Amino acid sequence: MARKKFLEYVWEKCIKPQESYSFSIPHDVAYSIEAVQEANLATRFNPLFWECACLSINAGNTSTNFETGEDTDSESEGSSDVSSPSPVKTGAPNYAKISKAISDSQLRGVNIELPDINTAQADFIPDIKNNGILYSLKNVAAVSDDLFSRIIVARPYSSIEDFYDRVQPTEAEMVGLIKAGCFCQIDKRAVRAQLIWFLNKRATDSFPVRDKITSVQLKKMMSAKVSLPGYENELRVYNFYAYVKQKQYDKEKRRYLLNERDVLAFWNRYFEPLMNLSKGDYSSVPEGYCVKPTAMDKAYKKLVEPLMSFLNSPDGVQKFADWERSLEMQRLGDKYGVSESQSAWEMEQLSFYHSGHELQGVTAEKYSIKDFSKLPETPTYRAFEKNGQTIKIPENVCAIAGTVVGSDNTKHIVNLLTLNGVVNVKMYAEMYNKYKAKISVMDRETGKKTVLDDSWFKRGTKLLIYGYRREDTFVAKNVKVNGYQRSVILINRKNEDGTLDLRFSRNS
Repeated sequence: MARKKFLEYVWEKCIKPQESYSFSIPHDVAYSIEAVQEANLATRFNPLFWECACLSINAGNTSTNFETGEDTDSESEGSSDVSSPSPVKTGAPNYAKISKAISDSQLRGVNIELPDINTAQADFIPDIKNNGILYSLKNVAAVSDDLFSRIIVARPYSSIEDFYDRVQPTEAEMVGLIKAGCFCQIDKRAVRAQLIWFLNKRATDSFPVRDKITSVQLKKMMSAKVSLPGYENELRVYNFYAYVKQKQYDKEKRRYLLNERDVLAFWNRYFEPLMNLSKGDYSSVPEGYCVKPTAMDKAYKKLVEPLMSFLNSPDGVQKFADWERSLEMQRLGDKYGVSESQSAWEMEQLSFYHSGHELQGVTAEKYSIKDFSKLPETPTYRAFEKNGQTIKIPENVCAIAGTVVGSDNTKHIVNLLTLNGVVNVKMYAEMYNKYKAKISVMDRETGKKTVLDDSWFKRGTKLLIYGYRREDTFVAKNVKVNGYQRSVILINRKNEDGTLDLRFSRNS
């Protein structure tokens, strides 16, 4: 009897359910072969190969078409050129997927290396020698399909200078490659030093030493209030004459009418001794002096002649070139974020942190920041009656903090890279649209728009978000912070003491 009951149990629980779902023998064989291949890969090869394959698939980054089984590395009929780069998928990388896949690998202890300009490929590839996975060169934000092909064809490179001379990338492309750490293997300088070298080169190439410095260049220097020790008097003369031409010129008489006390005092000291009253260079009027422009200009040129002689000397033209280059360096530095951290550059170009998360070391307790993975998957609620209805409020509301790596306008989800992995943050439509929008104002006269506040869901933006976990999603919820109901708070920066510089409202 016991045997019969056991057989009935096996039939009812193990065999009969398969009637509604089963595989044919060919199907079973195909899956079996795949399982044997995966087992062979897992047991006979370095685990990095498996991790790398998983990373490439999860990130949607591969030059092999796994969906159709077509391998782009296979030789096509009649093709014998094995030196040309393999075809790669075009289109913008999905940085949210890449960030999530890399974060998952890092949490498993896998070392993700920065892309190497000489060895990185279109795919993520295993680096057995250094026990890591080499980041995909194709997924560097600054690398287009054309640039990728040119880099591959011209390899190898002996130095960063060699690369720049032979590949001739654009300014933005070169900056992006440097920020991504692509030259760290062939240039032992810090990434910041590499960037400063390149921007200095750009500034030097853009502003060569001039053959001659004219009054136009002098005006440019004076508008920037450049200091020239030893030529203080000449600079005062320049400023005086510029003021007189702007404020003391009478268009009807076509003369300068000097009638202000300070102007008269300066003119008497420097200009009058160089003019001839008998030749009509100037004349007295009740309020001061009436001066011919040609006489004024002649005296001015004589007074500033020592300065112009210096500026046109070898030292002078070099000093002017150095000044122009310093201005250009300042402009380029502001444009490309030289003052930002290397971690911020990695997020900008690679969508993952190699040098450490920008929010590492934050005082989590102060802001109720929790590790999402350790929160209970099922929230608990506190219920109460209101107007005859039962209202449920989630308990144990906390915060997560991280960097935006992507967003979904349809599902109203923000992908946030925290210190413990990528978290999908769900918002209701009104909340999502409030922070997603870019706030700008248009000048009615010029028609130009000025951005007052960029979208808070732009990749690289750091956010502090309050809410609770529900299964695999963090649900944003308004809580009282500093006396106001808030759910999403912008992190301007992390201070050295671990506190956060926060912005609670949109600029408008």
